[in-house]
Amino acid sequence: MAIKELSDDAAWTLVREERVDVLAMLRGLTPPQWNAPSLCAGWRVRDVAAHLLIDAAVEEIGRARFVAKMARNRFAVDPVNAWWVERNASVPTSSIVDRFERSLEPGWLSRLVGPANQLRASVIHHQDMRRPLRLDRTIPPQRLKRVLDAALTKRGSAGVGFVERARGLRLQATDVDWAHGEGLEVAGPAESLLMSLAGRPVALADLTGPGLVELTTRLTG
Repeated sequence: MAIKELSDDAAWTLVREERVDVLAMLRGLTPPQWNAPSLCAGWRVRDVAAHLLIDAAVEEIGRARFVAKMARNRFAVDPVNAWWVERNASVPTSSIVDRFERSLEPGWLSRLVGPANQLRASVIHHQDMRRPLRLDRTIPPQRLKRVLDAALTKRGSAGVGFVERARGLRLQATDVDWAHGEGLEVAGPAESLLMSLAGRPVALADLTGPGLVELTTRLTG
């Protein structure tokens, strides 16, 4: 069952569970870990954590000013994300943790973009922080499958390119009961499939199959 088939309450429950897991990780980070590079180019772990608090931006400057800022940037998300990360570049990490504790429930902006988008962002950015720090975890299989299902919809792929990277390939998870598409097969752990489709080349090393060359070209070519 894809997240789009869940009730809103059930879908938001998945988002909250993921954010609780992110918070638990953040609470245990050391200062060097907070400042380590993430998988997001140019962003430290602390920057990714701040990015996941974008609802706080609306609370901080007000909905009207936030919408005006989006409009000035022609509703492109990258400039607004960069502004928010820069605004929080030097705040104490304890402040980031405190804000996360108060932001487990979705705010106005999160509800505007919907639970599928927020679950996708939360899981992927969680891994963007964990992977460089070598903090392995087991993502609950049902949550992981629903993230993959949501990411491979038109709305879930918008601005990220999941659908384009997956086109013409058979994606086969080897650790959970999940597969997608037809064509040359790319197989491996579901998390690695997700992160590869999200444009993180580091995850390609976990994958195999005759379609891997094509997927690698799409990420790095």
